Amino acid sequence: MRMSDLAALAARRTALGADPAFPDDALALACCDLALSALQQHNYGVGALIIGGNGAILASAGNAVFGEHMNSAGHAEMRVIDAFEQEAPCPPRDTELFVLLEPCPMCTTRALYAGMRAVRWVIPDKDGGMLHRVRHLPPAWRNLAGLQHHSPARVSKAVYALCHSITLSGLGDRRQQWRRHMGL
Repeated sequence: MRMSDLAALAARRTALGADPAFPDDALALACCDLALSALQQHNYGVGALIIGGNGAILASAGNAVFGEHMNSAGHAEMRVIDAFEQEAPCPPRDTELFVLLEPCPMCTTRALYAGMRAVRWVIPDKDGGMLHRVRHLPPAWRNLAGLQHHSPARVSKAVYALCHSITLSGLGDRRQQWRRHMGL
């Protein structure tokens, strides 16, 4: 990813404010900030938040799969759940996971097992996302999914467009990084 592309995304983010008509714009923009930071570190552009019942952000994390060493569990969702569980400021049933990109199978099952009340995402992932296909999970996991609410976030078109651009940014570079790590 070229630095000029990252700078352009950062400039778009700086220029964009939350639209009060869309209740999830501010949370999505907070995820964008985390995702931009992850991109600067040559990671996937994904950010995640744990939100308390009063709407406060209790934990936040960006993707950190690539660094000095490969960290296959460095997905933003995994990291934010880890951060929340270390502090545990409230019961998980009083929280929700808010993420830029629909969680993958690993992150979906982690969110289910963590016991959060809900999971919301901004950008659907038809190829890698799991929440739109929880009916395909094994029975025990489907039962857990029945205890949790899953839904797309409600964001403005401008915020959605920025989120989409960030999640796609550098994707080819990250895939090449992964292939090198795997020796492919």
